[in-house]
Amino acid sequence: TGTVTVSTTAPGGSITAGSGAVTIAGADANILGPISSTTSVSFAPTQANRPINLGTNTAGSFSLTDAELDEATAATINVGNANSGTITISAPIDRTAGSTTAINLTAGTNNNIAFSGSGSFDAKNGNLTLVTNSSGTGSITSGTASADLLGATVSLTAGSGGSGASGNPLVVSATNLDAITGGNA
Repeated sequence: TGTVTVSTTAPGGSITAGSGAVTIAGADANILGPISSTTSVSFAPTQANRPINLGTNTAGSFSLTDAELDEATAATINVGNANSGTITISAPIDRTAGSTTAINLTAGTNNNIAFSGSGSFDAKNGNLTLVTNSSGTGSITSGTASADLLGATVSLTAGSGGSGASGNPLVVSATNLDAITGGNA
């Protein structure tokens, strides 16, 4: 239930998994060194319904900054799972130029994925998938950034709360867009 720290300031301060999947789980994460896998790197809180903040270190949340996410190199990066709380993107997150890493953000049933303020997610040439569980009430909501989501293919699965809001639409820039919204739960 404590903070997981990955650091390169001490011997063995990186994780290199080859084709093995890497999972970083805890109450919070402090990523100070590289994490690599040719398959996947996953980040998730160990406590059910614990909120996740991407962009800003926030007390009481499993937080990852843009710099911490940049330490992860894999074909797929997963953030959250079916037991996670609301995911807030509170500051711009952008992958390195030319990145083709697939990014999956998953909030638990009845929890939201919310872009706040200038928060945005740019997957560059990678696919970006946001899931709140279509059978719940979760929603995917917009902040004030000129584009909330950027990627090759952007896939959105929201509950009955839907995607975007009247007067504040979710702004997506992608080659392909897939969107599913559940019925009233």
